[in-house]
Amino acid sequence: MIEVKAPTRVDLAGGTLDIYPLYLFEEGSLTVNVAINLYSQVKIEKRRDKRIHINSLDLGKEVRAKDIESLKYGTELDYLIRIIKFFAPSNMGLNITTRCQAPRGSGIGGSSSFALALSAGLNRLRKKKYSLEELIDIDTDLEVQSIGTPTGKQDYYAAAYGGVNAIWYGVEKDRIESLLKGRMIKRLEEHLILTFTGKSRRSSFTNWQAVREYIDGRKSIVDRMKRIREAALDMREAILKDDFRRAADALHEEWAARKGLVEGMVTPKIRRIMSVAKETGAWASKVCGAGGGGSIITFAKPERRKRVIKAVEKVGGRILDFKIARKGLKIRT
Repeated sequence: MIEVKAPTRVDLAGGTLDIYPLYLFEEGSLTVNVAINLYSQVKIEKRRDKRIHINSLDLGKEVRAKDIESLKYGTELDYLIRIIKFFAPSNMGLNITTRCQAPRGSGIGGSSSFALALSAGLNRLRKKKYSLEELIDIDTDLEVQSIGTPTGKQDYYAAAYGGVNAIWYGVEKDRIESLLKGRMIKRLEEHLILTFTGKSRRSSFTNWQAVREYIDGRKSIVDRMKRIREAALDMREAILKDDFRRAADALHEEWAARKGLVEGMVTPKIRRIMSVAKETGAWASKVCGAGGGGSIITFAKPERRKRVIKAVEKVGGRILDFKIARKGLKIRT
């Protein structure tokens, strides 16, 4: 039996820049994100026959097949099935149980975290010995096949490595830069509030619309992407200097640029939650991921967190308690 878990993430600045080929046009692109301890968990057990039993506990879905070849694409578990068919030995029977602690549709990278946990577990089982970077590339390609649009990589890096990182995208390969360690990670935690709006959304289509309009040369979108890149650079500098007030300013600038990328990114509930957070002392807020729902990350002084949380809960926000995950992917056999 193999048990695997991987953290989800909160993106602070530079989301969407992780999508090919956008980061090639915006040279020097980066995403700053934080791995959090809302984990995706996978348990893989060998069977004595060739049957495949899949049980997704958080989705309440089960799949049964006589063997791997009999697994069908196009279901709600399509991405999971693509990973299994790519990595698992064709003559092996498996019981696979999955669970994600992040709410479905919360926009904090649950599907990517889960995908990496599953592929890493099957990689260990088959002893193929793909590296983490290779797993990330393969999982990204399988996700594109599953959702039918280009997608980004930032979620996978948080799941793989944990911590607080700047992810730099380049021609030859991507580079991971660790930004905080030790007690400063605890200090950053004390400044952050994560709120689930209760509404799920499809980030892939929102992101792809913005990328497509960038490629088409729409000036307003090109300008906003450049502002998002600048905000990510500012966020990196602020975190390296342990200046969380400046980091909040970068978060504000990122959201000011991002919220005009696609129509419908700001819902009435998002607007209401951000408004009451600001009124009760928060420095800044932005939506995680592509917007239109999902979760909101907020910067606030530690002494004002309880006040902000109480106000947000009164207008229907669900606070997601978390800690920053110091480490990424963990495999236990």
